[in-house]
Amino acid sequence: MMERHGHGVDLLTSISLRAICLVCFAFVDDTDLVISGRDRFTKGEDIKEEFQTALDQWAGGLIATGGALAPAKSFCYMIDFKWTGKDWKYRSMADMPGDFNLLMGDGMREPLQRHEVDYAEKTLGVFVSMDGNENAEKRYLRDQSVTFADQMKTSKANKNDYMYTYTASFMKTMEYPMAVTQLSEAEWNHIVAPALQNSLQKGGMSKNSPELSSMALTTTRDSMLCIPTSIRKSPTLLLMSKTVSMAAKQASYSKALQKHSDSN
Repeated sequence: MMERHGHGVDLLTSISLRAICLVCFAFVDDTDLVISGRDRFTKGEDIKEEFQTALDQWAGGLIATGGALAPAKSFCYMIDFKWTGKDWKYRSMADMPGDFNLLMGDGMREPLQRHEVDYAEKTLGVFVSMDGNENAEKRYLRDQSVTFADQMKTSKANKNDYMYTYTASFMKTMEYPMAVTQLSEAEWNHIVAPALQNSLQKGGMSKNSPELSSMALTTTRDSMLCIPTSIRKSPTLLLMSKTVSMAAKQASYSKALQKHSDSN
């Protein structure tokens, strides 16, 4: 439907030199709709109308099949570059003013959220920003670690259960975003420090032991991948509309501890 109406982005792969056409990226109810300038001379302002048309086409298709876009979970980015005389820099929303809206099932329209390229939104459980910075994801993971540490501190269980819960539950939460982030080992050690130290202490082990502190990453190192997420700096425009699915609620660590305690 979208391709038939000429929406999407045409690319030439850099290695195989194959021409490909992408309309969107979708996973269940999470969809990225992409519109791009036809060449490097296209300005962001030049394709705002095309993007709104593509949004209406996509929303109309969903409505026709019984679905609809969720304004509260949808957002977009306008990505373009400007030459400073020395380097390419991202253009801001002030440089490229423009608003978009979503067509709803009742024929009414709702405003579509628009963000700066350095603003991160949570997508499939990971905070992603268009300029590649990972500050929001680091803060989120650190908060997860602090929350887990507080739960360890106030829980009552068998000493062996604390480290089991740390490796089997908490570290699994950390493993998930590793494949799509570029955090250093020092950053990961900072993130897991609160959870690891409280788990060691509650498990009757010294939290300052160098050997035990290295457990921060050894449990996940085999599955750690580093995939570049930086965006190539070229004077083109990319607009993205996302419908973010609700993230499943994370299981309570305190309940997990109680469950293992009862089983013993």
